[in-house]
Amino acid sequence: PLGIEKIGNILAEHGVERFSGNPPQFSSSERKFILPDSGHESHFRKAQEALGMRFEWKPNHDGKLPDSMFSVCGQWFIVEHKHMKEPGGGQDKQVVEIADFIRNDESSRGVHYVSFLDGIMFNQIFTDTASGKMLTQKTSIERMLSQCKSNYFVNTFGFIKLIQALTD
Repeated sequence: PLGIEKIGNILAEHGVERFSGNPPQFSSSERKFILPDSGHESHFRKAQEALGMRFEWKPNHDGKLPDSMFSVCGQWFIVEHKHMKEPGGGQDKQVVEIADFIRNDESSRGVHYVSFLDGIMFNQIFTDTASGKMLTQKTSIERMLSQCKSNYFVNTFGFIKLIQALTD
């Protein structure tokens, strides 16, 4: 919930409004966001249908919905957020999950996947001195991004820069 709230606050600060009411109209001028995992599941399903999205990540992750979906300039961004402070244990599984999120490629539909890794774990993975499991994770993430060029893997700073680039 705190991560979803953080995403909503960043979007709102940059003129992307939380959607309320009927499902979004999917217009190119709309700057709205929905929270599929926090009450907007039906809106997400309607967006999925209207945009012809496959969203293949969901069946492979126990039916989990993304944390947020927003539209700016006719482009749609589906966001999965994780906050991680340290490696090991269940954290490794979460890194694999968030890395797998950007494997989806629906750029032909104007849909982009954004993995938002919040916390110091991002810096530990993307340091020049990463080794072992973190180096493997970094290499995997970079490979997926090179295959799906319209997707993003960001930390808080990167997420804010992405939103600024889209809304300014």
